[in-house]
Amino acid sequence: AELTRQEIERLAIEHTGSTTSGVVTVSIGIASQVAEELDGSCRTLFVAADKALYRAKEKGRNRIEWLDTSFF
Repeated sequence: AELTRQEIERLAIEHTGSTTSGVVTVSIGIASQVAEELDGSCRTLFVAADKALYRAKEKGRNRIEWLDTSFF
């Protein structure tokens, strides 16, 4: 995920409509879960990834954040 973030930033694609950056950047939320603990729907995993994404945005964007669902 970090390599992807860096490569997108390295492309320096102009983003004139952004209020936070003059180039396209990406924030990525990552979540992990032990397979044996899946509830059958993966919902917890998706919710955790979404929380991680918003945490990345809150911390300044153009970054990755990771959450382990075992901490819920």
